[in-house]
Amino acid sequence: RDMSGWYLQQFIKLGAAGAIQGLSRHFVVWDADMIPLRPLQLFVVPPRRMGAAMPTQTLVNIGGAQPPGYGLAYEKLLRQPLLAAPDGSSFVTHWMVAYQPFVEEFLGAITGNVTGKPPPAVWVDTILDALPPQHLDMGFSEYASYISFVRWRHPQSQRLAAKKTWLRYGLGGEAAIRLGRALSPRGLCCPSRHSLLAARLLGYTYSGMDIGHVPQCGLDAPRHAESYGVPLG
Repeated sequence: RDMSGWYLQQFIKLGAAGAIQGLSRHFVVWDADMIPLRPLQLFVVPPRRMGAAMPTQTLVNIGGAQPPGYGLAYEKLLRQPLLAAPDGSSFVTHWMVAYQPFVEEFLGAITGNVTGKPPPAVWVDTILDALPPQHLDMGFSEYASYISFVRWRHPQSQRLAAKKTWLRYGLGGEAAIRLGRALSPRGLCCPSRHSLLAARLLGYTYSGMDIGHVPQCGLDAPRHAESYGVPLG
């Protein structure tokens, strides 16, 4: 499986802060196969302490997977362990609120450049060099790495969600995706309106449709080279 595109999209997310003019200091990174089911909470305002207002915190979701390659790469880059949520899950939850100065600090830290923002060619190569050879299929996570770094350096700037409030594959998981494909007139793995509504009614805030990990969906098939079910032209 060619993973170059998967790594490239991670680098685009990390490089957005230095490449997009006019981007707000706080910005949202969002995976395109995630579907919001209700307005999302981005920030948490802590209660006042001793009459003093506390800085606003970014909300960090929990409940992600924890492949070993993520931790190995992070430890090689920063010589400290990759952090996890209290329940043992990861911060790979397919979207996050990033803060430009912290992104630049993270990229500087992994390259040893503590005085300024390193050029993309430097930090991209640094990350690629840190990929564990035995886990190249899942050897680095922009979400887990950035959030862990900020939790080590600026823990007061974040607030962990109390529980997981999202679905990676929608209600019913991969089995439901395969069933939906069998029932689809076009043989596509697309979420139904009813499944998304049900997930919302059950209290979930967003739901994924990560069909790239379900072989039956045929995302890599030649007929889907340009788009998946969306007519072009």
